[in-house]
Amino acid sequence: MAQSPWLGHQFVVANPDEVRSPSLLIYRSAVQRNTDRVLAIAGGAERVRPHIKTHKSRALLAIQRDAGMTKFKCATLAEAELLASEGVDDVMVAYQMVGPNIARLVELAKAHGKTRFGVLIDSAAALASLGEAASSAGVTVAAYLDLDVGQGRTGVAPTAAAELYRQMADTEGVAAAGIQIYDGHNHQSSRDERQAAVDACYAAMAGVREELASGGVACPEVVAGGSPTFPCYAKYDDVVLSPGTVFLNDGGYQSRFPDLPFEIGATLFTRVVSTPLADSFTLDLGTKAIATDPDVRGSIVGLGDDVEPLTHNEEHWRFRLLDAAIPRPEVGDTMYVVPTHICPTVNLQTELQVVGAGGRVEERWSVDAHHRI
Repeated sequence: MAQSPWLGHQFVVANPDEVRSPSLLIYRSAVQRNTDRVLAIAGGAERVRPHIKTHKSRALLAIQRDAGMTKFKCATLAEAELLASEGVDDVMVAYQMVGPNIARLVELAKAHGKTRFGVLIDSAAALASLGEAASSAGVTVAAYLDLDVGQGRTGVAPTAAAELYRQMADTEGVAAAGIQIYDGHNHQSSRDERQAAVDACYAAMAGVREELASGGVACPEVVAGGSPTFPCYAKYDDVVLSPGTVFLNDGGYQSRFPDLPFEIGATLFTRVVSTPLADSFTLDLGTKAIATDPDVRGSIVGLGDDVEPLTHNEEHWRFRLLDAAIPRPEVGDTMYVVPTHICPTVNLQTELQVVGAGGRVEERWSVDAHHRI
């Protein structure tokens, strides 16, 4: 009998009977190769500030540090605390602190005196509150101007950016550390079109930086790009690159950006738990195990377009077979799903199942910062 089409691929583990489902599998050798490719694109570890929002894990952080990376970016205070607790010297929280989060950040700075903490700023009011809290506590927080280069989600317009940066430089308790360019709206599949968009973002930043320099105000660091655009920013030797997703990669990026030389480093291991109808089957991969952002949440390896996703509930995901020539999966069959969006999928896990060089799941890594605060 021919092998089931969902089992004939490189993601299949050698010891499936020892793996609980649903689980997120991490293919260690693929992650290492992706890390090496990031370094090759950047030209050296000193040019990379990886975003740990993707993996949230001490073990994966260790792989990046072993590769020579010393400064990191994160999105939550839980991630910042993880980085500081591991002895990272330079932590950038790519988020503006407001409300009680200001006091929490200051507490972290006091508790981890050897770690330099930085945050984003796009508001004079938030800057004033941060400066007051930091100076009262006797600490200094690095501040990066969040420059809006077209996404419109956060940041300050280039026309107003220099004035706010000068306020940062004059605020007690705050050290003006540079500018962040995050261009999450640049998702052009064409590398040439993406490069042109990146060049425009860089030019906007350069104009702000030149305006500051003319007044004697320094801009020590420019942190630029996410996973789709960091290779485009690599041509500028005065920026630090901040990819995140590509260390694990996912189905969304692999399909949308064919120029990115990264491989899938994580899949979801799942089992068929029911076959109530002749043409359908149900996996134990509910919305509590795979991100529901975006609408197309993942692809079953080996089946792809031969199945149609149906209802997706907390603990179940139903599919209909579209090709009558494919045998219906049976209860207990194992499958592998490539998530469309890996970052929020990792955040739903408490541990990762690690596949070693022999194709066996051989250890577990904790998702240390899966909580937000």
